[in-house]
Amino acid sequence: MEYRYLKGWIKESDYIKGFRFQGLSVFEDQYVISFKKRKEILQIDLSKGSVFYTKQKTPFTDENGFCNYCNDHLKSSTLSDINILDNDRIVELFFTRVNIYNQQEKFRLILELIPRYYNIILVNDSDQDGLISDSLKRISFAENTTRQVLPGVIYQSPSSDFKITDTDVEFPIIFNYNSFDSINQFLEYQYFNVILEKRINGERSRILKTLRKKLKSKEKKLEKLKVELEDSLNETIYYQKAELLKASFHALKKGMKEVELQNYFAEDYPMITIELNVEKSPQQNVEWYFKKYRKAKSGKIRIQEEVEKTDTFIDEINREIFDIEEQNDYVQLKSYSQKTDTKVTKKKKSYRKMFIDDCWEIFIGRTNRENDELTTRFAKPHDWWFHSRIFRGSHIIIRNYKKKADLPDELRNLAARIAAYYSKAKKSENVPVDFTQIRYVRKPRGSAAGFVTYKNQKTLYVNPLSMRDAADIIKKMTKE
Repeated sequence: MEYRYLKGWIKESDYIKGFRFQGLSVFEDQYVISFKKRKEILQIDLSKGSVFYTKQKTPFTDENGFCNYCNDHLKSSTLSDINILDNDRIVELFFTRVNIYNQQEKFRLILELIPRYYNIILVNDSDQDGLISDSLKRISFAENTTRQVLPGVIYQSPSSDFKITDTDVEFPIIFNYNSFDSINQFLEYQYFNVILEKRINGERSRILKTLRKKLKSKEKKLEKLKVELEDSLNETIYYQKAELLKASFHALKKGMKEVELQNYFAEDYPMITIELNVEKSPQQNVEWYFKKYRKAKSGKIRIQEEVEKTDTFIDEINREIFDIEEQNDYVQLKSYSQKTDTKVTKKKKSYRKMFIDDCWEIFIGRTNRENDELTTRFAKPHDWWFHSRIFRGSHIIIRNYKKKADLPDELRNLAARIAAYYSKAKKSENVPVDFTQIRYVRKPRGSAAGFVTYKNQKTLYVNPLSMRDAADIIKKMTKE
């Protein structure tokens, strides 16, 4: 971070002076100081070397040894002053407190925001020496010949040839087509809308890549199992061929590619051609067909169970993919990524939903099975059903709790846009979406999961809208 921004930020930070220290916590390279009875937190971004205060909630719940040490020594203290050194990007946070002996104690939390050398150092200023109490990174002469950063050593700022050329910031600050009237607003935006957003997108992409790789593997396995299942259903044919070969053993000779025999298992005893392995003897060919028969008979139940198990696993992966695509919480994504490295997390079935009010609620099917359950079992006759025309996608249900005759236009358009987004046309415009009441939707017997027929529908042409963006619209709708 440029020196001028840090210095300008300190000038406008009198607002947080006098806040009482509550705790220091950490998540990755972000450290946060929370204050008692205050919504604001002071965030130290060691990825870009900046510091800002914000009301945005970030669950910084992790602690390390340094955090614990600072929490013990800064307990019940007050942030009395903020300063920046004249020669480099080093910010000082001054804390004071009265100890149990009614003596005033002074501490300095030093933020060395120098690229590649980021550090946080706690200094005890109760005496004149200014001794280091502890630091995030400890540095000995073996690592740096010019200074030590160790407990009990007098703090010295690093020697630097850094030159300050411009300390003035012109307002408004223009960044990413946004205008900011304060440096804190700019630094806050830069972290949450640039740095954090980039990390969220990167983590989401990594998880989705892992899940899609597993999905592809399971889909290949399912295809293979279905071939095996189809093969196992031929157990009767293998048995009949084995018996026919056994009964006509005298007619078999090694080297024959096939033999034509009378099939006494069928009416009118038609002729049947049985393929043979030219490299096998007559006895080996008979045994081969019996082996195929036994394998098909014993394996059919096992394969059917494996098909169902694999199909369920595929459904779970698709559900996870849907949820991850919608997840915008970095901490949740990080914790989730540890699970995807081992196995897919099995969750209780719960549809994705968006509460509107006591009259309406939107439900979204994430997989073909969920589409089936939502439409054929969950939804009621007066509910409304949405689905993209032509394109495969989610079934969207609007629950009509009060059985109202008319669906509000704003809600109708919202559900249609969500249906367009969760379809194969999510990156298109003017996507056709059909909607009708559930009473007009039918599922043909024996049809594939997610397949339905419907009538009395109307069609809207809309632009896709994600759940995250839809949630913002719903907030505005409910406030009005």
